[in-house]
Amino acid sequence: MKQDLQHLYRRFPQMTIVLSDITQRRRWRSGLPGKIDKSRKWVNSVMATFVLGMQGGIVHHPQIVFNKPQLFLRDEVHLTPRGNDIF
Repeated sequence: MKQDLQHLYRRFPQMTIVLSDITQRRRWRSGLPGKIDKSRKWVNSVMATFVLGMQGGIVHHPQIVFNKPQLFLRDEVHLTPRGNDIF
């Protein structure tokens, strides 16, 4: 991801890069949920630092959390129309 963003930034230096955080889910399709969520937080943190260093911006999604089932479809991964509106 970093290499792709660096390439874009070099090619279009006037462009502002904005990163959207990886949101929480009610279910992860594979792996241990605790470890995957920890990795999600790590990726968000590392990429936020990187993008901010390029004078970019970050979009956080504090209202999209796993304990709000009404925001997720039955698969517990994808967002409902209401979840998408908040996103």
